Amino acid sequence: MAERPRPRRSADHRHRLRLRRLLVLLPLALLLALLSQLPALLRRANSLGRRCLPGAPDRLVRDPRLSLAIVTLADDGVSGSRGRRSFRGVLAATARNKRAYAAAQGYHLVALPASAVDSSRPPSWSKVLALRVHLRRHHWLFWNDADTLVTNPEILLERILFSVIGPSDFDDSPDLVLTEDFGGVNAGVFFIRRSKWSERFLDTVWFHKKWR
Repeated sequence: MAERPRPRRSADHRHRLRLRRLLVLLPLALLLALLSQLPALLRRANSLGRRCLPGAPDRLVRDPRLSLAIVTLADDGVSGSRGRRSFRGVLAATARNKRAYAAAQGYHLVALPASAVDSSRPPSWSKVLALRVHLRRHHWLFWNDADTLVTNPEILLERILFSVIGPSDFDDSPDLVLTEDFGGVNAGVFFIRRSKWSERFLDTVWFHKKWR
């Protein structure tokens, strides 16, 4: 029996194939274009991020009566690793950066020694004690973990606060200013204001049995 001739692909079928190829190649071309521009986009994003939030004035009139302190602490391995990453030598490596920023902008720097760590709990809990002790000595405390650095020393802490709380009086503002990243609330860098609420908050956190 003679073999039947195969039907030729119609023009409509060939058009659909070309369209499919186009749909595949177009996203790929866009991706390649984006990758080529990625360095410039990242530089632009970094530049925008360093300007803080909208609403922060370029020239901020600082209140000389306002006292801000930068507080930090590291156990330096004294309490033992207990399966966690070691912070031995971290504060010694970052203290110069923090000290230079505080001196340049007129802030108090409270860099607590390893002896201030409460060995009965994980080292991170000692930040609660450190803040509680120094809360009444300053209007605002800026906590930053030992493994953090100031990357733009030109930005004032007051400017960051102003960008969050707006033009209200610093004495009539939120008591806790923090950020959230992909892992949730960032407990490594935040502001806390001297107030009764802040005292109660720190006491509640420290004495809460569920979190011990």
